[in-house]
Amino acid sequence: MIPIGSGASGTVYRAELDGRTVAIKERTAPEPNGTWAEAASLIWLGRAAPEVFEWDEDRIVMQYIEPGEPSERAAEELGRALAEIHAQGAPKYGSPPENGPRDAWIGPVPMRNEECDSWAEFHSRLRVEPYVRMAVDRGYLTNEEARVFDREWDVPDEPPSRVHGDLWSGNVHWGRERAWLIDPAAHGGHRESDLAMLELFGCPHLERVRGAYLEVAPFADGWRDRVALHQVFPLLVHTAAFGRSYAGRALAAARS
Repeated sequence: MIPIGSGASGTVYRAELDGRTVAIKERTAPEPNGTWAEAASLIWLGRAAPEVFEWDEDRIVMQYIEPGEPSERAAEELGRALAEIHAQGAPKYGSPPENGPRDAWIGPVPMRNEECDSWAEFHSRLRVEPYVRMAVDRGYLTNEEARVFDREWDVPDEPPSRVHGDLWSGNVHWGRERAWLIDPAAHGGHRESDLAMLELFGCPHLERVRGAYLEVAPFADGWRDRVALHQVFPLLVHTAAFGRSYAGRALAAARS
């Protein structure tokens, strides 16, 4: 096997298996349900993600995608593919992927998926409060700073979408022909969150991705003012996982 990538949860190898080239992700972190959650997420995202051939508690064997370079055409196709995935929906906000576990992971920290009746409840109870507590317990936020996140969270009402859930630029794999979605933390969420996370850490040809998406599935009015709101969760995850250096950005997003 040839190593081709690594991250917080494991290492990816290129290998020959049963006469075909595959990618094998071996998890090195002790994360219960880690491969189960990731495999279920990849399958739930469908053709936008690599095909999963098999998985067990230690590894996922999936389709190998020959790497390529980002292009404007591939970026536009990615935007349309995201709109298609989101439109497939989810039973409720907080729903896990079909056949997936409720207790999953985002990067190196746990993430709970549990059905909620509204996005506001889901976001506050499952995507803000746990990571504020974790950051405080680890000394990355003060109790006074934590109170900034104790507020009402709301967005225009719409049905829950099927979202990638961890869509920063490193989880977009640019192939020879198009872009592929990898390392998902999928769940029933708000579709604006995937685009907001792409913007948070930058993405090649982001304007093309977003423009193609909005042509297919426009957001409700005022979406630009809600970008920071949707960035609170990933910034809190980074604060809890990686330390104080992300706290300022999380606080600024919440205050805005």
